[in-house]
Amino acid sequence: MEDEPGFAELSDAQLDAIIRRHLPDVALESVERLPSTGVVNSIYALGSRYVLRVPRATEEALRDTHTEVVAAPVAREAGLRTPALIAFDESCALLDVPFTIFERVPGFSLAPATMDDPSNAPIWRDLGHELAILHMRVETCADPKGWLDQPGRDEVPAPFLDALSSTGYLSPDLRHWLGTLLDRLQPAVHQARTYRRFLHNDATPSNVIADKGRFSALIDWGDAGWGHPALEFRCLPLRVVPEVLAGYRQVGPLDGDDNAEARIVHDHIVTALFYATRAAEPQVQHWGRPPVGRLLEILAFATDHPDDWARWIA
Repeated sequence: MEDEPGFAELSDAQLDAIIRRHLPDVALESVERLPSTGVVNSIYALGSRYVLRVPRATEEALRDTHTEVVAAPVAREAGLRTPALIAFDESCALLDVPFTIFERVPGFSLAPATMDDPSNAPIWRDLGHELAILHMRVETCADPKGWLDQPGRDEVPAPFLDALSSTGYLSPDLRHWLGTLLDRLQPAVHQARTYRRFLHNDATPSNVIADKGRFSALIDWGDAGWGHPALEFRCLPLRVVPEVLAGYRQVGPLDGDDNAEARIVHDHIVTALFYATRAAEPQVQHWGRPPVGRLLEILAFATDHPDDWARWIA
């Protein structure tokens, strides 16, 4: 199987052509290649005010770009702290792929070095505040070309757990604990099937930008779409979810709030097991967390969980 295309590395001539077309006030000398915190885009700072995002030439990356240009403006219009979309160029006249230019916001990603800093609690609460605003304010999103994603909740059948156990990934005790816990959480998951909100759907620490110890922006809307609101928490480390959920509840309750924790724990287990099946893929090493780290986080949380979570995860 051929390797997928890597991150685009643009020449000065290509960068100059992009600037001339879209941002003639920006000097080529001010362009800087930034680290790619995700698995989709090459990132270039165009001076201090703009960011160029160029997707890899893969079907998934191009789909994410299209989703983002639909979702990001709607989220910003709703009051979310997220960068403004400055340009979307799908002509393929300057590059072989469509690309976007966004406003550049101050700050740095929380992943991975600062993720566990306890002083970041206000940032996590602010993130919860933003997610609540998104869910409660966005009631419609025009999508004439069907570019939005379709966030969904997966379930883990017993044969899947058995297969992971047979390969040695899960010990018999861990397989039993996870299976019992998932069965106990199922009623809460089934009760939530009718809830539907507009989701960011990729609120990983790498997409949370902070500046001077405060939340600055939520970026990267390439997985956005309509889905169950508790799914919004599955990409976060479980240990920070209580702070995020507390911030959310300062704005309003999560749909089905009396069992929101149950659905969040369920989704974290399912996500951990899903990534376990993809452990050989480089992108699974997300913000410094190997697949097994996700299950270890759940086990650690179960051992030392906040009181509000006790009835769901003990």
